[in-house]
This record gives sequence, C-alpha cells and structure tokens, in this order.
Amino acid sequence: MEGDSAYETDLYVETRVSNDGVQAGDVDAYLRDDNARLYVIEAPAGLGKTTFLRYLRRSIMTDGRMVTLWIDVLRDVDETSTTSVIQQIKALLAGKLQAAVSSHSGTLLWWKYFLSHAPSQTGSSDVLREELEETGTLARESRLQLARLFEEGRTDFMEMARLRFGFLRAIAEKIPCVIIDNIDQLRTADIKELVIYAKKLAEGPGGPEGDGLQRARVIVAMRPISAGLVTAATAFVTWGILQPPILAEVLQRRLDRFLTTLQGRVLRGRYLVSEESGKEVDVRKLLWLDDESIPVEAAIRDAIKKLAEIMLRPNSSFGVDGFATLLQLMTNYNTRVCLSAMAHYLATGHVDWKRLLEAVAGRRPSTGILSRHKIFMALILGVNSVYSSAESWVWNVFSDGERDSAGVLLRIRLLKLVSQGASGGGLAKKRIHETLGALFSYDKSRVLRTHKNFWHGGLVQEQTPLRFVLTDAGWSYLRLVRNFEYLQHVVIDSCVGNDYLVPCESVQEDAFTRVRRLVEFAAWVRRLEVAELRGIIAGEMLPVYERYFGEDLVCSAIARTVSDSFVHLPRTENLSSAWRELEQRLDHLLASCMFPVVLSEAKESNEALR
Repeated sequence: MEGDSAYETDLYVETRVSNDGVQAGDVDAYLRDDNARLYVIEAPAGLGKTTFLRYLRRSIMTDGRMVTLWIDVLRDVDETSTTSVIQQIKALLAGKLQAAVSSHSGTLLWWKYFLSHAPSQTGSSDVLREELEETGTLARESRLQLARLFEEGRTDFMEMARLRFGFLRAIAEKIPCVIIDNIDQLRTADIKELVIYAKKLAEGPGGPEGDGLQRARVIVAMRPISAGLVTAATAFVTWGILQPPILAEVLQRRLDRFLTTLQGRVLRGRYLVSEESGKEVDVRKLLWLDDESIPVEAAIRDAIKKLAEIMLRPNSSFGVDGFATLLQLMTNYNTRVCLSAMAHYLATGHVDWKRLLEAVAGRRPSTGILSRHKIFMALILGVNSVYSSAESWVWNVFSDGERDSAGVLLRIRLLKLVSQGASGGGLAKKRIHETLGALFSYDKSRVLRTHKNFWHGGLVQEQTPLRFVLTDAGWSYLRLVRNFEYLQHVVIDSCVGNDYLVPCESVQEDAFTRVRRLVEFAAWVRRLEVAELRGIIAGEMLPVYERYFGEDLVCSAIARTVSDSFVHLPRTENLSSAWRELEQRLDHLLASCMFPVVLSEAKESNEALR
C-alpha cells in the first residue's frame, strides 16, 4: 500500500446525498466477476474519488486474493520529461508488476513461466526452458541470455504486462487490479491514449473473448469533463458515478478524530487568556458549568460537538438546507474546497461564540445567532475571494472576468440557455455558441472561454457527446440571482456604467448603501437588456429569444429580490427620507422591468431611429 499510509478508513463517509451512485459493493462485484471491461469511476474535482479508491483498497482489496497496483498520475508522471506520458506509465506499471511477481513467488517459477509463455525467439526460449526443467537452475551464461530476452521484452510493455498478469493468476493465484488515479491532469491526447491502453489491459489478448488469464481488473478515476474521451475511445466500459458524501458527516468524522487525537490535551487547566482584555477567563464560566465534578476538558469536548451540530443542522437560521449544503452546491460538491471554506469561516471572527455557547448551555435558543449576511460574506470571501482572484471557487455570474458591459450578462445568459436542454438530453455545444452569438453579438472566443470555464468548474456537464446540461452547481448559481445575500456581495465586483456606480468606500457598509447599489445595478442591467432587445428585434430574432429565454429578464429578477428583502433590512432614523426615496425608486424600477414594458421601449427606440 505504498504512498497510502496516512489514509484511515474510519474517516471515510459511505453515506451519500443520493443512493443512485456507485457503492463499494458494486466495485467488489466487478472485482469478483471475470469480465473484460474497464471500470470508470466518475465524479467532479474534489468530490472524493481518491478517498473512495483508498477506502476500497483498505477494505475490499485486502482479503489476500488481490494484488493492487496503484498509479497516481499526478504524483508519478513528469510531464516535463522527454519520455512520453504513456511510456512513463507503462514503465511504472512494469516495475510494479515485477515487484508483485517477485513478492508472490520464487524467481525460478517466474523464469519458467516466462520461458513457457513468451514468444519463442529463434529457439532460445525453448533451450533455456529445457535447461531449467532438467537442472532446476540456469548456468551463468544462460542467465545472461535470459537477461537479454527480458531486455528485448521491455520494449513490448503490453506483452510483458499480460505475461505477468497470467503468472499472478495461474501460479500465485492472485487477481491483479490496476488503479489509475488523477488522469485529468494530462493533456487530452494523453488521456485518450491512456484510456485505450487501460482498456487493452482489462480485455487481455484477443479482446473480451480472449485469454482471461492474461488480463487484469482495471479501475480508472476521472472527472466528467474527461468522461467523453472514454466514450470516444471505447464503448466497453462499466461506469460508476460517485455521489457526494454528506458534508456534515464528513466534518463530524474529522472532528471526532481531532478530539480523539488530542485526548487529554484539548485544554490544560481551566483558564484561557482573553484576546480582548488579555486577562485570564475561567472556562467553566464561559460554558456555564456549575458542576465541579465534570472535568473541564470533557465539558469543552461536549461543547465543541454541540457547536458543530448547531452550525451543520439542516434547519439552521441560514436557510432550509443550511450553509453546508449551500457550500456543496456552490462548489459542485468539491469536498476539499468545502472543508477549507468552512475552516475559513470559523476563523474569520464572524461567529458570535458567546451567544453560541449560551445556546450550548441551554440558556437561549440557537436560532438567529448565525447571521445569514455574515455567513454568506465569510463563505464568499474564503478561499480565493471574488474580489482578488479570477480563479475564485465561488462564481460571479455578473462578470466573465473582463471589465466591460458585454461580460455582465454573458455568464447568466449561458447558464439560462443550457438549462433549456435539461429535458432533451442536453443542448448542443454548437447551438449554444451560435445562439448566444446571434442574439447578443457575443464574441465567439469569449463564449467558448466562458463555456470551457463552466465545464472545468463543474457548472455544466456533457450529458451526451457535445450536448450539455447544467449540474447541481449550475442550477444553484442560476437560482442565486434571486438571493439577496449573494447579489450584494458579487455585484460590487461587476462592471457598471458611471451613472449607476455606487462606490465601495468601507468594508463595513451600511444596509442603505448595499441596497442602493443593487437598485442601481438592476437599473444598469435593464439598460443593457433594452439594448440587447433592440438588436434582437432588428435582426428579427425575437422568436428565438422567446424560445430560450421567455419573458424572464435579469433586471426584473434582481429588482424583485431586492424588493422581497427590503422590508426586513435594518434602517436608521437619520436616513429615513433617503430610504423612502430609494423605496419609491425601487417600486418604479419594478414596474419598468416587466417584459412588455422593456420590449415596448426597445421597439420604440428602433422606430425612432428609422
């Protein structure tokens, strides 16, 4: 189990958000069945493919019948080398196979098997085999001759691999299983070549109906973005779609491990130094712990577990599903990023620990303590903020990364368009690009880049070859247009016209400024949509627009979201008149953002230019 010593099976979460995906038992059945198919485990980045494979390796692959050969492309392949990727992997597999052969038999048994099954080379194999059978060994000169045969065989990786598979099965009575992980890091051409090679290893000589002894079980893990390459390379594949783990349980397992590891060391003594005052604080008072018989550490451990439950429970004040579920959706179930983002949230200082500890002690209800606004801000600002990095884990649907008006609606338009293919097996890539270009005059390369970014980011996926649908993450972002918390944090990083700009002059902005910015942004988007409809009408493309986008306007969605949240926002007396004026502007904007009104304005503008 080289390179796998740090993994612990008790951290693996078998419970998934859906029971429709691959389970450990499915892979076990594949390993026991004498089929000749390649097994592909598919899941987005960070969801847990490697963790799943390691769990399989530590559980169902350790009963003595399997010889597991693990190749981690990310770790084992040097893409800067002059040796091709596929040649590196073949050589690596050859080395691992030879080590497995040596560890499961004597050298003489392997020599005999090789000489009996390798293609005869001018009779030399037969001569050496006869000498070995008669004397039970080989003379020095014969060994040199055998070494030359091995050297010549090194150039035919497939033949030598199959010979070793056959030896492991026939002589060592083991089932060879090759696991290839992280192939998504390779170039497209290398992925295709590697998949074809893996398929041949799984089939053995003569294809599926050939010699079953000289083939292996082969499992390849990849992202959906690479899955199309497998379909193009071979149809003889067993697919296992890995579903996301329950994030709350993932965190709970790690928390239990953390507390177990620090047994007796969570707290030394009963006092902590306050960061605010610099004075010692009695932990028992913080925990409202009156019973002196309860050890302080035991009380802290119990409090930590209860805090985790409060923050992860589905019916939190953050929403129906809780912010853990929202995180999974926003990251397309990237467990690694979710864990990092939640750790960041706990470290930001946005958590009201005093009130939470009161809730743990049963002195107040836990609802309402976790501010929806602060949680959302902490999550968005965590792990490569949208404010500082184009490679943020959270997507701003109102900016494609270029600071101009064209990029304001490109992403949301693409998501909306792709969503229309949900019931028909996906929307064709060509139609997506041509429709966006024809309706909105987007630059072709810009549309392609946005589509590719969403594909890599897991917001869209290939349902069938070159036909795309939205993922759960894609649907989540499409719905976030109706989420006030999301809007107020991302539009600040979007392009607006000078007449609609509300500058950000403080990190701690008041509610009035944030709402005013959204109102102005909605007005700006309305202006863009009027201009878009003018071009659509002039090009006689209105039926096409209505087919894919109906009467849904982005400006209307933003204005309605602000209006729905308006009554719940905190207000100050000194801005009462400004709030009234803003509310009147919002009411006017809502009326003017109705599709018939915007469409009529676009038509009138075109008429005026004639």
